[in-house]
Amino acid sequence: MLIFIVKRLLMMIMTMLVVSLILFLVMEINIESVAVKVLGQFSTELQRQLWLEANGYFQPAYIRYFEWLENILQGSFGYSVVYKVEVGVL
Repeated sequence: MLIFIVKRLLMMIMTMLVVSLILFLVMEINIESVAVKVLGQFSTELQRQLWLEANGYFQPAYIRYFEWLENILQGSFGYSVVYKVEVGVL
């Protein structure tokens, strides 16, 4: 019975990791549109690139994923660039 429970817990952890990876990838598909939404449609390409760099979008994907996962596990869902507050407050 103990082996069954351990196997189920391991499967649950693996499933949660796969789901979190899929969620991360869906949110990261088009980072350019994030910069356009934040800076406006009339922003220049240089302004967008500088904003993306300042917000860590040029780090390798695996580093961004593990930082994102760490923040999610700690209950920090990030900072809203629209409302200028923590997302957890909204």
